[in-house]
Amino acid sequence: MKIVLIAATEKEISPFCSHFNIKPEFQFFPVENHEIMLKVTGPGIPNTLLSMLSDQSVVTADLLVNIGICGSFDYNLPLGTVVEISKDRFGDLGTETAEGEFIDIFEMQLQDKNTPPFNDGWLKSTHVIKETILPKKVGITVQKVHGYSPSITKIKEKYHPDTESMEGAAFVLAAHKHGIPSLQIRSLSNYVEPRNRDNWQIDLAICSLNDFLIRDLWTII
Repeated sequence: MKIVLIAATEKEISPFCSHFNIKPEFQFFPVENHEIMLKVTGPGIPNTLLSMLSDQSVVTADLLVNIGICGSFDYNLPLGTVVEISKDRFGDLGTETAEGEFIDIFEMQLQDKNTPPFNDGWLKSTHVIKETILPKKVGITVQKVHGYSPSITKIKEKYHPDTESMEGAAFVLAAHKHGIPSLQIRSLSNYVEPRNRDNWQIDLAICSLNDFLIRDLWTII
């Protein structure tokens, strides 16, 4: 199988690269009976979309896998837990009312919430993993990560997300546009709370994510 692993930053995929002695570039490397290409897009929605939709090497893949870290709204999961994001959506694409409420583009009737590939405003990954060994979670994708208590409360009440990232929904949308099966795997680096970087566990999240990729990715694809 030809697989493209897509990360926002090289740091998030560096241990995997070191383990298999490969590097992110526009070619496939033989790994565990598969052909693997590593692609670093840069952080955020625009970089992800531009990178994935402009790179013709992506369309040769059998499977696209988005990997990275994310924030967690779920305090029941320890930081460093690796999860599968089964569906995602753009969490801040819309307008703000004079009362401070957020209205998304579907509620504004700028786009039908069921226009493919959207389903009720959500984007679903299309690759079904062989073994359900990862917790399945619901994500939102934002351009500005939440760090203010009232806005955190509002977004939780609106979408009931488990996680947030800056790339996930953009990745799934681009995969749909290419017509290639997609899978999103992330590790929890912080809880979505009033911003406090001292509580973040980025190194732990990257370590557990790459341990999973090195050891277990091959068992689920």
